[in-house]
Amino acid sequence: MEIKSVLVAPGVDLSVIPSEKFKSNYFSLNFLLPLSEENITRCNLLSAVLIRGCGKYPTSAELGRHIAMLYDPDISVRTVKTPYTLIFRVNAYFLDNRFIPEKAGEDIFEDILSLLSELLVFPLLENGGLKPSYLAIEKKNQLDRIRSRINNKNSYALYRCERLALGDIPYACDALGTPEELEKATPESLYKLLRAILEKSRLHIVYSGSYKEGYREKITRFAKLLTAERNEEDIIPIPKLVLPVDAESVRDEAECIDAFQSRLVLAYSMGKAPENTAPLQIFNEIFGASPVSRLFMNVRERLNLCYYCSSVQQSALGIMYVVSGISAENRERVIKETELQLKELCDPDNITEEDMKNAVESLLSAYRTLSDSPISYTEWVISREISGRSTDTDKYVSEIKAVTKKDVAGVAKKARLKINYFLNGVAERGPDE
Repeated sequence: MEIKSVLVAPGVDLSVIPSEKFKSNYFSLNFLLPLSEENITRCNLLSAVLIRGCGKYPTSAELGRHIAMLYDPDISVRTVKTPYTLIFRVNAYFLDNRFIPEKAGEDIFEDILSLLSELLVFPLLENGGLKPSYLAIEKKNQLDRIRSRINNKNSYALYRCERLALGDIPYACDALGTPEELEKATPESLYKLLRAILEKSRLHIVYSGSYKEGYREKITRFAKLLTAERNEEDIIPIPKLVLPVDAESVRDEAECIDAFQSRLVLAYSMGKAPENTAPLQIFNEIFGASPVSRLFMNVRERLNLCYYCSSVQQSALGIMYVVSGISAENRERVIKETELQLKELCDPDNITEEDMKNAVESLLSAYRTLSDSPISYTEWVISREISGRSTDTDKYVSEIKAVTKKDVAGVAKKARLKINYFLNGVAERGPDE
C-alpha cells in the first residue's frame, strides 16, 4: 500500500494509506507523551472516563445510541506504551460511504469527526473537572486490573522479569499504572491532562481506507479544532530512547506462588539494536519464536523439559526474553539447554538452509497478512514511523530476504544472559491430579 504523509498543523502529522479494498475505514489519532508512572496511570484513567460519555451525550446509554445511529462504528480510547513514547490513542473504525444506503449525500466521516470532537474537546465536566462518579468507578476498575495481574502466571512472570531487566529507564513504568498514582488522580487533574494532550502533545494521525476528495481539508480543520492555536515551540518534546544498563553479572531472582506449574523467564542483552533489524527477526524465528524453532523442537519436544518455551524480542531496547512453563525440578536443565541452543546458533555452519527458508517465509507470511486488516497495517505503520524506521514495504521485504546465516550467527554471539527469573509453583497436587 502507498503511504502519503504531510504536516497539517503545528505538531500534527497526517499519514494516509489509501485503499478501496475494505468495507470500513480506520481513523487513528495518536497523541505522543513522555513515559512516566504519572502519565501512564492518568492516561489509562482518562481513556476509560472519556468513553463513558461527553457533554452532548452524558451517559453510556446516550452515547451508545448515537454511535448506533452512525452504523455502529467501533470507537475506542486507549493508552499504549512503547519504548519510544507513551501514546494516547483514539480510534474510529467505521463503515465506508459506499456501503451505506443513499441518504441525501450523507458523509459518515463528517459525523465521525464530529463525535470525536465531542469526546475530546467537549467532555462531560462537573465543577471544573471530569465527572467524579465516572472517575471513581474507573479508579476501582483499574486497581482491580493491577491487582489481578498475578492471576495470569505466564504474563506475570514476564512482567516481573521485564521490570528487573529494564531497571529505572522510562519504559520500565508499569503499563497499567500504579496504585499510588491512581490515588493522586482527581477529576481536575485528569481534565488538565486532557487539555495538555490537546494543546501540547505531538499528534500523529493515520487514515487508512477509501480516501475521498476533500478529506485532507476535513482532517486539517478537525486537527486545528483539537489543537487550537498552538505553535511548534509549545509542543512537548519526546525524549530520546533510553536503553537499560547492562549488568556485569547474571542476576538470579526467585518468587514462590500458589500454582502447580513454575515459570522461568531468562532475559538476554542483545546489544544496541541496529537500524536494520531484519537479522534479529530472522534469528528470533530460528531460535524460539516459531513452531519449528530450536527451543520448541529441542527443549520442549525432544527433551520434554517444559510445557511451553519461546523467545520474545524487545528489539528497540536490545533485550530478548526466553519464557517457559516448567516443573520446578527441571529449572537448571532448561537453562542449560537454552544456553546450548543459543551457542549452536553462534556458528553459521549449524544453521541450515531450511532454517533460513522457514524463518523468511514465516516473517513474510505474517507481513503479508497485515494488508488484510486496515487496523493491523495502520498500527504497523504507526510503530515504524514513531521509531523512525522506514515504512517502505519493498525495502522491508528485501531486508528480510537479504539476511545470511552469518548475520544470524552475529546476532546470537551478542546475546548475554542478564536476568534469571524463576516463579516457583509451590502448590501441592492431590493424588488424582
